[in-house]
Amino acid sequence: YGKFVKKRWSGYSCYICRWKDREKLDLNKNQEYKVNVDNGYNIIRIKDKKAKIKESDCSNQTCVNMGTISKDGQTLICLPHKVEVTIVSDDKSEVDVIAR
Repeated sequence: YGKFVKKRWSGYSCYICRWKDREKLDLNKNQEYKVNVDNGYNIIRIKDKKAKIKESDCSNQTCVNMGTISKDGQTLICLPHKVEVTIVSDDKSEVDVIAR
C-alpha cells in the first residue's frame, strides 16, 4: 500500500504511512522528520513521546491544526499528501476506560 515508518518508545509505536517507501526512526529522542511526497512535504515533530505534524505545505493545513497524539489508536492525517501518523501500543494491557 504505501510507506510505513515505525517509531518506538516504552511500549508504543508510531507509524507514519506514505504511499511508497519504508523507514524507521527512534521515538525515544526528540526529533523532527521530514516526509517528502510528490506534491510537497510534511514535518513530523516527536517531542516528549508525542507526535505532531508541525509543518506542511498542503493546501488546507488541517493536519497542522490537529494537535499532538500520544495514545494507542490516535491518528494524524494529511489528506492532500496522503500521509498518516498513527500511535500503536505494544502493551496490550493498557486500558483507557472501563465501562460497566
